Amino acid sequence: MKHLLIPFLTTAAALTPILPPSALHAGTVPTPMDPPQPSASASDQDWKITVWSYGWLAGLEGTTGINGLTTEVDIPFSGILDHLDMTASLNVEAQKGRWGGWVDGMYLKVSAGGNTPDPLLSSASLSVEQLLVEAALFYRVWEGQNGSLDLYGGARYMSVKQELPLSLSDSGVTRVSEELSSRVMDEITRRVKSRAPEILAEKQAQLASQIATQAGQVLDNVQAVGENHPVLAAAIKRSERLQQAIRDAATAQIQEKVATAQGVAAQVQAAARKAAARAEKALSKEIENALRETIPTSLSDSKGWVDPFVGVRGCYNFTDRFYVVGKADVGGFGVSSDLAWQVYGALGCHLSRRAVLELGYKHMSVDYTSGGFTNDVRTSGVLLNLGLKL
Repeated sequence: MKHLLIPFLTTAAALTPILPPSALHAGTVPTPMDPPQPSASASDQDWKITVWSYGWLAGLEGTTGINGLTTEVDIPFSGILDHLDMTASLNVEAQKGRWGGWVDGMYLKVSAGGNTPDPLLSSASLSVEQLLVEAALFYRVWEGQNGSLDLYGGARYMSVKQELPLSLSDSGVTRVSEELSSRVMDEITRRVKSRAPEILAEKQAQLASQIATQAGQVLDNVQAVGENHPVLAAAIKRSERLQQAIRDAATAQIQEKVATAQGVAAQVQAAARKAAARAEKALSKEIENALRETIPTSLSDSKGWVDPFVGVRGCYNFTDRFYVVGKADVGGFGVSSDLAWQVYGALGCHLSRRAVLELGYKHMSVDYTSGGFTNDVRTSGVLLNLGLKL
């Protein structure tokens, strides 16, 4: 079900002094580092602790899915504020000498709804809850008067819960049922044409049993029609009434072809054709009933996974007050996600001896699939980070 509209996993920054922030998708906001001050040294043995609160106004594109039902998502960052229900985040970083680390936590809940191009559905809506916790250690490989460079590694836990209520389209279900019924009847006709001569070659006494046998074989062969339509395949498998409707349609077609081949009276042939038409109509109705019973009114799923990652970050000081910071890491490696990576760059400013503000841009990509659960998305947008040195 494509373009279900799942504005899902993007966040907005509430730019208040506390910055109730949000990150939209997997991963965390880059933990900026304090630009070294002229009097500071990597050999200092005092603990340096900074608490960060961040906000991310990001757009989202990619593929998401529940129970094998996937949708394409393309939401610009300008529309994310309309879909945010709740968000909160906090990052704490500590450093002593060249070693340090951080712990980052984020909770996000978003929801959205809209039309879908799938003819079976008139609309769909989505609610997503996401919890993310990240822990990492870093080592400062270089530090000078103009900047510093860190190498880091860690693990990121993500838990995502998705709920997807669906609304069936009555006209769409009827149209799809008629189309599938026509395809099934075409398949029956094609196969019956090759079977009817075999039946005529047998004795008249065996005709009835052979018709029934051939009808059963047609049912088995018709399963192939559903290969390109998973919903029909599931419907045929679970509905005995639909299976019987296919048998009846096959029987009527065989009888009509046999009657024609035997050259029986025109009225007999006409009766056989009418019976075939009635069987096709009944088949269409049974397909419609089976589709309504098979398509769920709501889907939900949740997954939690852990991704390892490694990365590098660097800082360059323009002055004692202004600096730039950059960060990049890659993870997943097939442990949980096939691949997860992010890049971040920002301009920072020391507002005071304790307060630091960063304004930058972040792009993140996560490709995670498990069973019918799909989370292959790319998130990018403006990020605001406010830090307080304790």
